[in-house]
This record gives sequence, C-alpha cells and structure tokens, in this order.
Amino acid sequence: MRKKFIASSKILMQAAKSDLYKTNAFRISGLPIDATTRDISLQIDRIRMMKKYGGKITKSEGPFPLNPPPDSDNMREALQRLRDPERRLIDEFFWFWPHIIGQGKSDNALQAISSNNINKAKEIWIKHETMSSESNVSMHNLAVLSHLQALDLESEDNSTSINVKDKKMRDYYWLESLKRWKTLLNHEGFWKRLAERVIQLDDPRLTTGTVKRIRETLPVSLLFINANLAVKAAESGNNSEAKRHMKIIKDSGFDNAVIESALAKAITSIRNRIKTICNSADEEGDENPEKCIIIAEKVIIQTKKLLSILNVILPTDSPIRIGAHDEVALSTLGNIITFGNKTEKWKKPYELVKKILEIAISESARSRIQMNHDTIKSNYESDKSYGTCFFCKENTPDETASIDQPMHGEVHNNGYQITWRHLSIEVPRCSSCKKIHITTTTIATISFFIFLVLGIVLFSSILDEDQWFIGLVGCGIISSIAAWIGFALTRSKFPDHIKPKSDESNFPPIQELIKKGWAFGEKPSEANQ
Repeated sequence: MRKKFIASSKILMQAAKSDLYKTNAFRISGLPIDATTRDISLQIDRIRMMKKYGGKITKSEGPFPLNPPPDSDNMREALQRLRDPERRLIDEFFWFWPHIIGQGKSDNALQAISSNNINKAKEIWIKHETMSSESNVSMHNLAVLSHLQALDLESEDNSTSINVKDKKMRDYYWLESLKRWKTLLNHEGFWKRLAERVIQLDDPRLTTGTVKRIRETLPVSLLFINANLAVKAAESGNNSEAKRHMKIIKDSGFDNAVIESALAKAITSIRNRIKTICNSADEEGDENPEKCIIIAEKVIIQTKKLLSILNVILPTDSPIRIGAHDEVALSTLGNIITFGNKTEKWKKPYELVKKILEIAISESARSRIQMNHDTIKSNYESDKSYGTCFFCKENTPDETASIDQPMHGEVHNNGYQITWRHLSIEVPRCSSCKKIHITTTTIATISFFIFLVLGIVLFSSILDEDQWFIGLVGCGIISSIAAWIGFALTRSKFPDHIKPKSDESNFPPIQELIKKGWAFGEKPSEANQ
C-alpha cells in the first residue's frame, strides 16, 4: 500500500529556531498550557493596567523565568499568540503537560516545576516514564525539559562563556532530548493525546490533519535547529562549534533522509546566495565581455566563504555541496573563456582556470574544465611567445617591426641527394624596440669605423714602410678595440629591461628548434656545394 503524502507543518518549521523556548507564550506569560480564554483575558487586562499606570514586570512568573523579564510588549505579543489556535498548539507542544488534561493545577510535577523545583519535577517524570503510561506525557515533559536546558545553555554561551561542566551538560541535554523525541515519534498513545487536545480546543482551524502534519514535520524541525546553529557557527568562522552541532545531529538516531532534509533547509539561504552570485555574473559577463575576467575573480572571492560553510555542514558526497562547487567553477569558466576569446589575452584566464579545477568536484565538471584548461594553457604559452614583444616584454608586437629568422632542420643526405625542412620563425618586436635596435646598431657601426680609422692613421704615422707586418697586427688589435668600444657604447644606450637584437636567438620557439638539431639559415651549407 502506497504511503499517503502529508504536507509539512509550516508553523512548526517557523518555530524551529534557537529561541524556540524564549518566545514560548507559556514561558513568557507564566500560564499553564490548559489556561482558559478567561485566564488569557485576565492576563491581558493586567498588562494593560500595568502599562497604563507605568508598572513594570520585575520577574517572570512560572517555570524557567526569563532574564531579563519580558516587558509589556513581549507579554502582549505572547498572549496574542495564545489566541491563535495553531500557534498556541505549537507552544503547547513545546511546553510541560499535565498528566490529565484539565488538571494542571493539581499536577504534582507541574506544581514543582512552577516553583522552579526542577529536580523534584524531573524525579516524578522519570518515575512515570519507567511505568510507560499510555500517552507517555512524562517522556514528553522530559524531552521538553532537556531541549529547553540545552537551548538555554547555547544562548548563554553566545553571550558569555560557560564552564566546561555546563558544556558537557549542554551536549548531554541535546542527546537526551532528541532520544526521547525520537521515541515519542512512534508512540501512538502520545499522538492520540495531542489529537484529544485538538478536540478539546474546539477550533475549526485545528483538525486531525494538523496533528499529522506536526508528526510528519517534527524530526526535520528538531534537527533543523541544530543545523541552523551549525550554519551560524560556520558563518562566524567557528568551525569547531559547527562540527559539534553536526555530531549532535549525526548521533541523534534519526535516519539519513531526515538529516539530509534538515541540512538542506538550513543551508538554503547559502545555496541561494551562490546561485544569485553565479547568475548575476553570467548576465554581467554577457553584457561586458571585456570585464569577464574581473567578474570571474569576483565570483571566486564572493563564494569562497559560502563554499567553505557548505564543506563544514554537508557530507563530502552531498549532491547539494557538489552542485554548488560545480556551479561556481563552471560559471567562472564561462567568463574566463569569454574574456580570452574577446581580448586574446590568456595570462589571467590561465591563472584562474587552475583555481577552478580545485573548486569543481564532479567528474563531468572537472573533465570539462580540464579540457578547457589545456586549450587555455596552449593559448597562454602562445601568448607568452607571440602576444608580447620578446625584447621588452611589455608592448604589443608590431608586424612591421618583427624579425624573421630562417631556420632549417631534419637534414638527410643519402649520398645522392640532400633533403631538409625549412621555415621562418617570426620574433615578435614592437616598433619602440625596433627604433632602439636601429639606433644602437648605427652608433656601434659609426664608433667602430671612427676608432678604426683613427688607429690606422696613428700606426701609419709612427711606422716605417718596412714595418708593414707590425702595422697589420696593430690594425687587427685596433679593429678589436673598436669593436669592443662600439659594443660598449651600444649597451650603454640600451634600457636595462630591453634585450639587444642579438638576443633573438634566445626566443623560446627558436631554442626549441635548436634543441631538436635545427640551425640558422634557409638550407644547410652542404646544399651549396
């Protein structure tokens, strides 16, 4: 037989917060859960009179008084909640019940806890719990008690620093509470008791369907509180606290489907923020292709902390976690490719594509990114060689200034015929570097001839005609000195960051061919013979 789907209780999920008991109308008002409409009206009148004559509430009434006590506005809001049957039922559900409906004033345990004699009330409930009554009210009250104490200590730890003993008790309360709630979930007598209470309240807005929705929603709503506390801790960078709540959830005894649902609801806002960031980036990238690299960097920065929160909260194999990581990586990849194709600049895309490989998780996403990574890397290597002037490493190359270097290789001589391959390597150069190369070459040439002529004239004037050999040697020496002076003058005219034209042989594509045995020139020397 197919299980009938029951919608969740929205009001219960809305109430499932860390202030569940601090906003409970019965705790604020001090009224018991079986308070009548007349009891509520009298409390409202009392609050009106206090406000009219400037009176203040100095102390909360009933069990677990709030500190500071609620003001008149808090009290009025709480009493208004009690007039809403659905909200009242939720507040009743998370407060202390009498063993017999309508006999709260004579219930020994409720009398004890109203006097804040918690230990006595607990003893009574534990004794009744062992007897396992039909409705198991005592187990419910013990579940509420532990739940309340755990959340109160969580609240105290946020405002102050609780001691080690209280921290241990806090985690103990969590597990005791969740253990009892889980048992009650399958206790038919307990839910029958809640259905009887709905009949007693006699309001058309409350039906047996209301009870079914509360029962269906209870497991997720309970763990949702811890999941939210874990998310808040992770958001503040307190991963140890986040992991503590994750351990409480794991040890709760609820099945994986319930845990996954609670965690999914708790990180909904985080997941939505990631989606919004990625969608906005995609739209902005379509409108401004030239800014896509800035947009891509912004996505990585904006989602870094959000993804780290998901990493703490969700298991490694969570589809939500994997999907969020992949969405960020693929959104960034799209903008990276758009920028590279538009600008033909691949340095930044290459830097970012390596980062998003670390972000992506699924095999399909990583495979897609890896394929594009290889293409982008190839484009980047080509860009490094041809996209920038080789000599200054700054300016964009000018086709009219580039240097063509013929090379040959793969020479084969079979004794009858010589074959070879040849090609011309274009060394990228900007017009500015070309002017500097021409200027310095001219300076070097002029310097060489000036010093050479001066040297020859000097030797001619001091040597006799029969000393021609000494003159020849002297001219050689002078030529060498002239060449060195010309070279020195040339280097002095070069800016420090600009390479001389002779460095063209160090151009990486040329060096790669040299390593493979290629040589300069269009053909090998033996081909001229």
